[in-house]
Amino acid sequence: MLKAIREHGAALSEERTRNAAVVDTLAARISDAGKVIGRQRRTIAEQRMQISTLKDDRVYLMGEIEHRDTVISAIREAVREREAELIAFESEEPNAEIHHMPRRVQAEQESTWDEALPAEALSAEALPA
Repeated sequence: MLKAIREHGAALSEERTRNAAVVDTLAARISDAGKVIGRQRRTIAEQRMQISTLKDDRVYLMGEIEHRDTVISAIREAVREREAELIAFESEEPNAEIHHMPRRVQAEQESTWDEALPAEALSAEALPA
């Protein structure tokens, strides 16, 4: 019976040793999980700050879009008014004369340029008012 009690005591000691090893392993895993949780919380906080910044940027850009839409609408309205004025002006004077300007100086006109005063002789006093 003494031998059975000693064997039972040795088995309990061995089981306690194994349980202690399991507890140590679990404690290490819990510690590692705590570190991972800490990093993830930091990442979540950084991403929340980015979301906040992006929301602010979105609000600003939406305001810019509204402003530009207003400006574009005003410009389009001004163009419509100008087109209406142009159409009205064209309909008022359908018989307007169009004079074409010559592209080149003709030979008889070259002498006129030769008779003109040279650029050095031109001054405010030399020209009639």
